[in-house]
Amino acid sequence: EKFGKAVDAETGAKADQSTGLRILTVRPGVSYRFDLLALKYKIPLVPYVKGQFVAMPWWVVNGGKLEYADGLPGQGTAFGVAGTVGLSVMLDMLDERLARDFDSSVGVNHTYIFGEFNFQEMFRSSTVPLLLSSRHWLFGLAFDL
Repeated sequence: EKFGKAVDAETGAKADQSTGLRILTVRPGVSYRFDLLALKYKIPLVPYVKGQFVAMPWWVVNGGKLEYADGLPGQGTAFGVAGTVGLSVMLDMLDERLARDFDSSVGVNHTYIFGEFNFQEMFRSSTVPLLLSSRHWLFGLAFDL
C-alpha cells in the first residue's frame, strides 16, 4: 500500500487530494530442499529451489473509493512466475550439543545461514500498466521448526 498526492493528468501538477495504490500478492508454489547430505553425512551445505505462480490484484483508491480515469476503473490483476535458487549452511555441526538443547527447549530443529537469488517475472499486458517484475539477492538466518 502506497499513498501520495494525486497528479493532474493534463498539467502534471500535484493536486490537493491524496490517492493510494494497493497491491495484494498471492504466490502459491512448490519448493525442494536437498538436506540428505547434511542430515545423514554431516555435510552442512543445503541447496534449495522454489517456484511460484504469481497473481497480483491491484487497485487505486481516493478517499477509500475506487478511482476511475476516462470512465475506466483503476484496478486490474497482473500475472507472472517467480523463483528462488539458494544455498543454506547448517550451523548445527558447529556445536551439536547446543543444537540438541535448542531443539528440545525451544523447538528449533536446525539453524542455517543462507543466501538466495530471487526473481519475479510478470507477464506484460495492455490492461496492467504497472511494472512489477524484480530480481534481488537475500541473505539471512533461518530456523527450521
